[in-house]
Amino acid sequence: MSEEDQEKFLDDALKIVKSQAFHMGKTIENNQLRQCLKECSIMLSELKTGLLTPKNYYTLYTIIFHDMQYLEQYFKEEYRRGRRIKDLYDAVQQASSIIPRLYLLITVGSVYIESQQVPAMEIIFDLLQMVKGVQNPLRGLFLRYYFLKMVKDKLPDKCSEYEQENSTFQDTLKFILQNLEEMNRLWIRLSTGCSGNEKVLRERERNELKVLVGENITRLSSLNGLTIEIYKEEVLPRIISILLDSKDHMSQQYLMECIIHAFPDDYNIHCMSSILDTCTKLVSAVDIKSLFISLMEKLAKFVGGSGSNDEEILASAEKIFDLLKLNIDKIIEEGTQNSMDSLKLIELQVAFIKFTLKCCPNKLETVNHILNASVNILSKNKNEMTTKLSQDGIKLLVKLLSAPLESTLSIFDMPQFPNLMAYLDFSSRTTLSLRIIESLVNENSIEKLDSVEKVSILLDFIKPLLIDSSDSVESDVYQFEYEQHSVTKLIFIIHNSDPYKKLEMLSILKNIFVKGGVRRQKFTLPPLVNAYLILASSVSYSYEAILLNVASSGRPVHDEFAQRVHAAFETPNEYIKYLQKVYLSINDVIGYISAEYPETGFKLFLNAVSQINDIKIERGSFEEVGYNFASNAIQLIQEGKMESDKKLSMIVLFVGTLTAVNFLSIDNLNTIIANIVQASQTLVKRNDQCVAMINCSHLYYNDIIKDQNKIQECLTKAKRFADFAMTNGQNLNLFILILNKYLYYIEKGLGFVKVDTINDLIEVIKNHIITIKTENTNASFLPDIEKYYEVTADLIATRRKAGNSKIFEEIIL
Repeated sequence: MSEEDQEKFLDDALKIVKSQAFHMGKTIENNQLRQCLKECSIMLSELKTGLLTPKNYYTLYTIIFHDMQYLEQYFKEEYRRGRRIKDLYDAVQQASSIIPRLYLLITVGSVYIESQQVPAMEIIFDLLQMVKGVQNPLRGLFLRYYFLKMVKDKLPDKCSEYEQENSTFQDTLKFILQNLEEMNRLWIRLSTGCSGNEKVLRERERNELKVLVGENITRLSSLNGLTIEIYKEEVLPRIISILLDSKDHMSQQYLMECIIHAFPDDYNIHCMSSILDTCTKLVSAVDIKSLFISLMEKLAKFVGGSGSNDEEILASAEKIFDLLKLNIDKIIEEGTQNSMDSLKLIELQVAFIKFTLKCCPNKLETVNHILNASVNILSKNKNEMTTKLSQDGIKLLVKLLSAPLESTLSIFDMPQFPNLMAYLDFSSRTTLSLRIIESLVNENSIEKLDSVEKVSILLDFIKPLLIDSSDSVESDVYQFEYEQHSVTKLIFIIHNSDPYKKLEMLSILKNIFVKGGVRRQKFTLPPLVNAYLILASSVSYSYEAILLNVASSGRPVHDEFAQRVHAAFETPNEYIKYLQKVYLSINDVIGYISAEYPETGFKLFLNAVSQINDIKIERGSFEEVGYNFASNAIQLIQEGKMESDKKLSMIVLFVGTLTAVNFLSIDNLNTIIANIVQASQTLVKRNDQCVAMINCSHLYYNDIIKDQNKIQECLTKAKRFADFAMTNGQNLNLFILILNKYLYYIEKGLGFVKVDTINDLIEVIKNHIITIKTENTNASFLPDIEKYYEVTADLIATRRKAGNSKIFEEIIL
């Protein structure tokens, strides 16, 4: 029958229903009971139709049900006005057609029960007997559904007003279970005798009506008098008997789902043996996997929500675990042998692993069992190893692998984890890798990255973040930066009290990081260098703390590391070799960085120089490597393709570092100073040359070198560069910088500064200010320079008054 025909039949029926409902309403307003029943019977007669599909019949029923509520209210009003409800109950039985008669009887019966003139179950069992007269599957199903709806709040229950000596809770159970059995039978008959395409159509229509049957389960689960004992001894066995007797896959599937979802979880925990035993007896067409998934998800959620202190619930969950595992293993084995849908089996595994993590006493063993089984599922065909999973499959596998990360288990004890990750696409592998990192760096994590083996395993896990693969997809800039910053966090959670093991762990990171490509190295290699420097500093400090008998830091971990360092280096030579090996690794890594990011490499070389300078014992053994670090830094300034102002910043930073260094011999120090001075004089811009030379003057005034002639030479060159730079008036501040540097050295008590030099500088500054004011039409920069000079002049005046040095008295302002 076509959709158009169905729409026409439904439309015709609804027109009659609406018309009769209108007339019924009028008779109610006029209090014409007999006519009301007549109009209602005509309306209800539409439910006798055999032309509508179950879906459209449901639509028709819903409209009529609404109107019948209006009629019920009228019956209640009639009873309140004094009409004997029994007479009304008898009167409606005179209706000639069985469908209208039974709907009217149920409606009046509902009011009759509410009046409490007779025990509720007397009416209910009377009606239950009468509805047996309708054997048409569709009409009988809806009639019984209407019956259940009308009496749902009038059933005898614990503490209910309808519970009496002859109307008990046991009677309620008997009624609902009997009605369930009959409705289930009618529901099954909807597709009986059909085959082929018609069978498929009828099955689909049946599925749309399953909630009618399920209403019985809903009523049972909502009864106040239902206890675990009653459920276990009476209700569940009867429902199981009904579904097993049916031999119908849809009925068995749905009623098992109702058992799982409708009744309290703690009830099902106590009845798990019966439920699982029933699953083994279902017909082969039932999707047992989905039942197990629903069951485990519900139980895991319940156990997790009950709190870990509820020992009884946990004990019960543990008891049923072996039963679940046994059945699931059987499903998996049969599924892999029969080429069952891999996705459904993985979905089952997802539910099982979540249940395991909540309820299983031997979590790690079972999780590994699940992961092993999952590998077998996905590799059941030889070619499937290279076959991409669907998006649904990928999502399921991500869920499966994410579950252990949210537990207290160690992923390092799960050898199949990376094998399963291999089935994911690049994006999903990346996402999962980030989750692994997050689980490790979380401050609440109990997992420690404390062995060479763990580092190697971890890098295998997070490989998508470390190196490109054949299916790599380039992330957007912000996502990529986030990923690489996450990777660098791992560097600083590596812990091991053995200095050799710690160095080996960092070396493993180095070997993989250098393969990550230039784009990744920008993020990963600088923190790695810092980690090496921290290791070198920790080793040298610990070694010195023991030998120099430095007081304990009070930090157990540090003290333990110090003891391990002392034990590891029995001779000074071993200590020296160890640190030289660390510095060699540092030099290698900075080499990779400097090739693309010279400024970063330069700063790291200076950090290494500073770290060596902090060493107290055997420091002379590291002069050569420190000298090389400093030389490499200068080379980056000399050869780097950078703008002049960036090179100037690097020179200033270098000078600041070198002035604090005291481990270099005078020859090596002079060589480095000569090189940095040379680099300063070869800057592209004159103003940068000037500033660089001003800073270089400090290289000749430190703990090792105090050469006033060289200082004077640097400042003289700086003045010459400043003269060249005056093609731009804004560079006038260079002379004020030089003036301030001379004043600095005066206060340091150096005698090379002559008053004539100072007065000449002041005269040059004044003359340039006059020239700029005279010749420049736009000298907006000049007020700042004048302010700078005024502040300097005030300083000179202050020093003159204080009498700090005779030279201040001779300066001409």
